[in-house]
Amino acid sequence: MDIKKIFIWIVILIVNLILNFYILPFIQKSANSHMNEGPIWGFIMFIISIIVFVLGVNAFFSKYDKMFLFYFLSLITLIFWGYKFYTIICLSCLNNG
Repeated sequence: MDIKKIFIWIVILIVNLILNFYILPFIQKSANSHMNEGPIWGFIMFIISIIVFVLGVNAFFSKYDKMFLFYFLSLITLIFWGYKFYTIICLSCLNNG
């Protein structure tokens, strides 16, 4: 495994950790105060995932670009976090109805 692939895995890991431990609590706190910013962040993630999808398709059909795996993993990560952010709701409303 060369240094470029190791760097790609580290970047994806760091982005997921930042989204999980910094952005997600911020969005949950805004949802709990009924000023939900989750759909905005989810929409931004979906827009970025469309851009990454276009770059990934270009990389897949290009013989010289070896970054397809990075684009594919980034796309899966962005779609997962976009859905998670978009569907977040207030915890007290979720528990009490």
